[in-house]
Amino acid sequence: MSDTPVGIASRWSERHAAYAAGLGTFSLSDGFITPRGIAHRCGSIVTTLPLAPSPRKFSNHHSNCLHYHDGSCGACIARCPVGAITRYGHDKMRCRELVYGTAPEKLSVAYGVAQTGCGLCQTKVPCEAAIPAACRVSIDVEA
Repeated sequence: MSDTPVGIASRWSERHAAYAAGLGTFSLSDGFITPRGIAHRCGSIVTTLPLAPSPRKFSNHHSNCLHYHDGSCGACIARCPVGAITRYGHDKMRCRELVYGTAPEKLSVAYGVAQTGCGLCQTKVPCEAAIPAACRVSIDVEA
């Protein structure tokens, strides 16, 4: 991970691999929304096995996010304990400070782990376990 013209970003991630494979799209919080929702981990396998491409069921890289779909959501904004998510996007520096600074300092002893993480922006939100219905309707129409 390094500083880029758009802030802290990796050149490639498991989410990018999943997007390239047609498995979902990105959210306001930079999470990855699949048919199974946003609260998950992604992994990838690189192979030389010839495979048929999965059909893309979205029109752009934000299609599964209600905020980008019609502006009706922002649940992840309220879920962020440090205000790292706004209607303008995700402040990766503020988020990183919580995940790698404040949270481990306060919680590592209580939970017995050095790295605690966060992920609150991916729980108790409309996309937690599925693509929101309003976004699915537009996907079905586009397909």
